[in-house]
Amino acid sequence: IVTAHSRLVTTDLLMTFFTVAALACFWIYSNSKTLNSKYLSFISFSFAQVSKYSSILLFPIFFIICIATKLKAKNFQLKEFIYNTIPLLLIFLFIVNAAFFFHHSGSSLLDYTFKSDFFRNLRIDLTVINRLPLPLPYEYLEGIDWTIYKENTGIGRGLNYLFGVTSREAIPGYYFFAMLY
Repeated sequence: IVTAHSRLVTTDLLMTFFTVAALACFWIYSNSKTLNSKYLSFISFSFAQVSKYSSILLFPIFFIICIATKLKAKNFQLKEFIYNTIPLLLIFLFIVNAAFFFHHSGSSLLDYTFKSDFFRNLRIDLTVINRLPLPLPYEYLEGIDWTIYKENTGIGRGLNYLFGVTSREAIPGYYFFAMLY
């Protein structure tokens, strides 16, 4: 069964694994405050970023969870929040750069030829920092740009096929029916 459906196993599986691992370790850390669970959470979070570009959504998810947890406990301290965020960012930067072999890390926004309107507008709006080196590999940011561009334009996306029907639109129940075969 696994081999028959291996075409359905994509980078989503890796991202799911690392996302669940990051959230589980973060939950353990929030209950026990062990450093192992804290850093395992940060490492899993970073590997999720490398496995699929859409995992960039983990940044606001982790931020909301952190703030909500602290506000619920009524012990939010900005100094502690920053103290915990800096190691996360450093681990994230190291793992992402290592995954791309530190290739063109330090490129400025001016070095990019952006495709998506989002990044083109960002470069126009941030003219002051356009020349500053970014601590991310060129290809990582380029990949996020291409992902946004393809999502907005539909370019580079193949047709969906199920039961003899092809469509550019999503087919409701596709994965459910595909798993039945």
